[in-house]
Amino acid sequence: MTDPDRPARPDRPDLRACALPHPLPACRREQALLLMFRRMAIHGLHDAHASMVALDQFGGGFLRALHLMRAFLHGLARHASGRIQVAPGCAPRMTRHEVLVVAAMSGGCPVALLELSGPDGYADLLTLAQALQGELSA
Repeated sequence: MTDPDRPARPDRPDLRACALPHPLPACRREQALLLMFRRMAIHGLHDAHASMVALDQFGGGFLRALHLMRAFLHGLARHASGRIQVAPGCAPRMTRHEVLVVAAMSGGCPVALLELSGPDGYADLLTLAQALQGELSA
């Protein structure tokens, strides 16, 4: 739908499509991590919905994963080199920052932490991410 006062420009992409450029992860565990990240980032570290997602995903041993996720998010907030863009929990796609966070949490790309935090907080975040990865793989 185009606005008659503003003609469409083929050389400029739609801004809504650019805001969430990446698809959701295919793995159910990574989708749960993304939802937990979004809920805790938006509603606080002690969000009840994020706790229920952790219980559903990790079963009886969900508390350790939940505490490590909270510690990781707290460290990310402390050491972030800038604002981290987070989409709403119901969004069908991801922001660039969310892709980096999911990659770091799932163990795919520790260099993603360097882009999010800069060199100062990298070691702390890497330690937390590795502890979280160990808990997720157990």
